[in-house]
Amino acid sequence: MELLAYLKKNTNCNLLLVLTKDIVNYSKFFELQIPYIVIQRKYWKKDPSLFFKFYKIAKAFKPDIIHTWSPMVSFYSIPTKVLLRIPMLNYQIQTAREKKIQKIDNYKINYFFSDLIVANSIAGLNAFKTPPKKSKVVYNGFVFDRIQNIAEPKIIKEKLNIDTNAKDALVEVSDGDVRKLENILQACAVLSNKISEDIVFEVAGYARPKEMSEILEYVIKNDFVKAKNKLLDTMLNYGLSGLDVIKQLHKEIWKLKINDLKKLEMMKDCAEIEFRMVEGSDEFLQLESLLARLVLINSKN
Repeated sequence: MELLAYLKKNTNCNLLLVLTKDIVNYSKFFELQIPYIVIQRKYWKKDPSLFFKFYKIAKAFKPDIIHTWSPMVSFYSIPTKVLLRIPMLNYQIQTAREKKIQKIDNYKINYFFSDLIVANSIAGLNAFKTPPKKSKVVYNGFVFDRIQNIAEPKIIKEKLNIDTNAKDALVEVSDGDVRKLENILQACAVLSNKISEDIVFEVAGYARPKEMSEILEYVIKNDFVKAKNKLLDTMLNYGLSGLDVIKQLHKEIWKLKINDLKKLEMMKDCAEIEFRMVEGSDEFLQLESLLARLVLINSKN
C-alpha cells in the first residue's frame, strides 16, 4: 500500500494493479485512484485460465516491470514474463517463518524466472532459501502520518488498565516479538476492561511458566504418571499443541536446579521430539516419550 502511495505521489509511473480477488481491505487505495483489474478464479483454486488472462492484460498495458506480491501470483506471471520479455520483481517473501516450509521446492520455479527477489529481512531470504545473486533486502519504511492523532501514553495506559502481573505475562508470551505483543494486547482489550495475567495467558494460548515448572518437578522426582497427567491437563486447559509444549518446556529446563549435563541431555531430547512432530508423528505419543526420556535422565546419579 505504501509503495503504491509513494509511486503515485512522487513519480510519473503509469500504474495498473491486477488482483485475483475482488477484495480491497485498504480504503486509502481508492483515494489514490489507481486503475485495477480483477481476474478471479472461476473453476478451482489454481485456475489455469489466469495465465492467459494476465498475459492479455500485460500485452495491452505493456508494463516496463511486473511486481508480484505472492507465490501464486508470481507463478501466474511467468509465461507473461517469458513471452513478452518483461523483468519480474518478486516480493512473495514477506515473513521469516518459524515452522518448516513444506512447499519450498515449489518456490524454486518462481526464483528461476524472477529477475530480482525482494524481502524485508535477511531472515526471510534465508528461511525461503532464495538464490543469493538475485536476492535483495529492502527494509520497510514507516509513514508518520499514521500516528499524528495518537493519544498520550498516560491516557492509553489508563484506558487499557493493565496490572503488573499482566505486564510480566505479556513479556513472557510475546518473547520479544512486538507485533505478537500488540496483537495479544488488542485481543485482551476487546475481551475485558481490565487486562489481567489470566486473560493474557488465555488469549495467547500459553501455559503459565509455573505449570510447566511443576511438570518438570515431577520429572526430577521420577514420577512419570503425575508428570504425564499434569501435562495433559495443561494442554487441555490452554489448548496447546505439542510444539507449543516443547517450546515452553525448553524455556523452563534452563531454570531447573540440576546438573548442567542433565539439562543438555534434556534439551537434546526436546529437539529430537520436536523434529519428529514436525515430520508428522503423533503429538501425544511423542510427548509421553519425551517425559519418559526426561525421567530416565534424571534417574541417573
